[in-house]
Amino acid sequence: MSQSAPLRVLIIADDLTGAMDAAGPFASRGLVTVVVASPDDCDALQVTHATVVSVNTESRHLPFPQAAARVESAFRRLGGAVFPVVVKKIDSTLRGNVVGETVAALRASGRGRAVVAPAFPGQGRTVVDGIVLVDGVPLAETAFVHDSLSPALRQPLAQAFESTGVDARVHDATTDADLDAIVAALPLGAAPLLVGSACEDPNVQAFIGEADVVLAVGTSLSEETTNHFTTRFSGTVIQIEPDTSRLATRYETVPVVADAGLALEALLEGLPEKRAADGAARS
Repeated sequence: MSQSAPLRVLIIADDLTGAMDAAGPFASRGLVTVVVASPDDCDALQVTHATVVSVNTESRHLPFPQAAARVESAFRRLGGAVFPVVVKKIDSTLRGNVVGETVAALRASGRGRAVVAPAFPGQGRTVVDGIVLVDGVPLAETAFVHDSLSPALRQPLAQAFESTGVDARVHDATTDADLDAIVAALPLGAAPLLVGSACEDPNVQAFIGEADVVLAVGTSLSEETTNHFTTRFSGTVIQIEPDTSRLATRYETVPVVADAGLALEALLEGLPEKRAADGAARS
C-alpha cells in the first residue's frame, strides 16, 4: 500500500527569524520546505513543489492595519486556500500584532476558529491559567513589555481576543507533551487556524552545531534566541544584521551590516542554479 502524501502546511510569521524557526523542524524531517523572505517577490506557482511554505510578512513592528493587510496579502499571493494546514506563527512573548494578525489570518483563510498555544517550554515560556510565564514570571512583569520596538501584550491573551469577536481558544501548556496533547485532541477533519510559537528540534540544534558555516539572519543571537546561550557553534557564524546595536556580543561572528533581504538576494545570485526532479530550476 502506497503512503499518502503529507498534508501541505502554510506558516505565516511576522519576521524572518520566526519563519525560519518554524520551518526548521519540517525540513529536518525530510519534507520539502521553502521559506519565503518576501511574499511580494513570490507567488503560488513558485512554491507548488513544496510541502511546507513558511512566509515572512515582516510585520511585527508595523501598525495594526498594515500588519493585517500584509498577512491577508501573503495568504492570497501564496494560494493559502489550497493548504489543509495553516499556522500563524507568533512570538512566545507576545510581541508584535499577535491578536490582530491572528484575526487577519482567520478572515483570510475562512477558518472558523483558532487554536492558540503560544508556549515554548524549551525556552521557559509556558502558559498557566491563560497567563504567559517567562521562567515562571508573568509576562506583564518582565522586560518584554518594555521592548522599544514591539512591547509584549500586557493583558491576558484570552482577554485580548474577547473584544475581537472571533472564536479563539488559548490553551495552557507547560511541557512539549502538553502541546502534543492539544494537537492530538483536535477532532478528525477539523481545520482550525493553528497559532503558536516555534519549537525546539534537537535535530536542528545538532545540525547547527555541526555546520561548517551558519548564516544568522535578522537575529541578535541573544539569550532569548539561543535558549539562554546554550546553542553551540563549531563552524563560522556569519551574522547579517542592519542594526549594529544587535550584533552578537556572546558569540564570535563575522558581522555583515546589511539589509537581510538584500544580503540574501546577493548570496542567492552567487549560488549555482540547481534543477529539481521535475526539471524546474531551483536556487
